Amino acid sequence: MNLFLMKKITLLLFVISLCVSGISKAQTPRTHFQNGMTSFENGDFSSAIAHFDKAIEENPNYGDAYLERGRAKANLKFFTGALNDIGKAIQINPNSKEYYRLRAAISQISGRHTDALEDYDKILTIDPKDADAYRGKAEVNIYLNDLRAAYQDYTLLLSLEPNNVENYFARSSVSFQLKNYQGAIDDCSKVLEIDPDNLNAYFNRGKFWFVVKELDKALSDFSKVLAKNDKDAEAYYFRGLVYQSIEGEGNLKKACQDWIAAKSLGIAEAANLLEKNCK
Repeated sequence: MNLFLMKKITLLLFVISLCVSGISKAQTPRTHFQNGMTSFENGDFSSAIAHFDKAIEENPNYGDAYLERGRAKANLKFFTGALNDIGKAIQINPNSKEYYRLRAAISQISGRHTDALEDYDKILTIDPKDADAYRGKAEVNIYLNDLRAAYQDYTLLLSLEPNNVENYFARSSVSFQLKNYQGAIDDCSKVLEIDPDNLNAYFNRGKFWFVVKELDKALSDFSKVLAKNDKDAEAYYFRGLVYQSIEGEGNLKKACQDWIAAKSLGIAEAANLLEKNCK
C-alpha cells in the first residue's frame, strides 16, 4: 500500500473517531432529564430545574420534563410556575391521571382549592374508580366546609374500598359534624366488624353514644377501651362524664375515681370537675 493511501486512511479513521467521541458526549433530552431527576432526588431543586430547562429546550414536547420541573418548582414554593409547567404537561398528555393528581395536590398546598376539585373531577372522568381522587375531593370539601359533598365523596370511596377502616372513621367524623349521629355510630360499628379490637372505634362510638344520651352503651364502650388500655386518660375522663350523667347511688363516686385517674394521666380539665363535683 502506498504512503499516500495509508495517510488518507489514517486521517479518515481519526475523523471518524472524533465523530464517535462527539456523539458519545452529546447531551440528549433524555440525558438532561435523567440528570434533573438525580438532582431532584438529592434535594437540589434549582439544579434539577436547570437540567429540565435543557431537556425542554431540546424537546419542547417533553411532557415528563415539564411535569418534573413543575414538581421541583413546587418544592421551592414557586407555585404559579409549577402549575404552569404541569398545565403544559397536561396539554401534551391530556389523559394522564398522575399529571392532574400532581396539579391538584399543588393547588391544595397553594390555596387553590376550587382548582384542585376540578382536577380531581377530571381524574374521575378518565377513571371513575380512582379511589384517591374521591379521597382528595373529600379532603378539599371538608376544608371548604362543604360537608355534604364530603360525605358523598366518602360514600363513593367506600363503595370502592369497603374494608378500609380509615374511610369509615373519616365519614363518621363528617356525619357527626352534620349531626347525623346514627350515621357516625354505624360507621364506628362497621369498623368494629372489620377490626373487633379497634380501640379508637370503641372510644369514638362511646362519645357518639354519650351525645345521643345512650348512656349504658357509652359506658360499655369506654369500659372496653379501658379494659384493654388502663392508661387511656381520655377514656377515663369521658367515662367519668357518663357516670356523672347516670342516676343512681355510687355513680358520682365512680365518676370521681375516673377523673382522678384522668387527672393523674394529664387531663387538666379533670381537676376542674373534681373541684366542682368531688369535694
